[in-house]
Amino acid sequence: MLAAFRDVDHYSNAYGVSLDPAAFGPDAHRAMSFLAMDPPRHTRMRSIVGKSFTPRRVAAMEDGIRALTRAHVGPALQAGSFDFIADFAGLLPMDVISELVGVPASDRAEIRRLADLLVHREDGMTDIPPEGLEAALTLAGYYATWWPTAAGTSATI
Repeated sequence: MLAAFRDVDHYSNAYGVSLDPAAFGPDAHRAMSFLAMDPPRHTRMRSIVGKSFTPRRVAAMEDGIRALTRAHVGPALQAGSFDFIADFAGLLPMDVISELVGVPASDRAEIRRLADLLVHREDGMTDIPPEGLEAALTLAGYYATWWPTAAGTSATI
């Protein structure tokens, strides 16, 4: 299997990693970011992102991730029963990434809602629904206006 991952001539991601028609094709990287790229473009983008995930950087995030974990697990456990995905596993990764890139806590519920709309599919749906496309545009607008002011900040997680 490792050989297939390295054989981009036969197993390419350049047309995307999703079968959704809107996210598949020669411009898939516009919807799927560097996931829809092959080397050397993918390698270059991955090296930029990878700088945020060095062993030292990840170790430095441990306390913040534990705090976010407790913030979700505590109320769920106190409730006595909970939906693991809705009340924990669907929340934590987005909060960690949001903290990492500096998304204000006050914006995170809306960012999560929009991201969920983007990936949600009803049975039988074979493409990104109109609500998902609208959410993608809203997210792009949010990050386009927000990112320049946050880019100079460092996350606390």
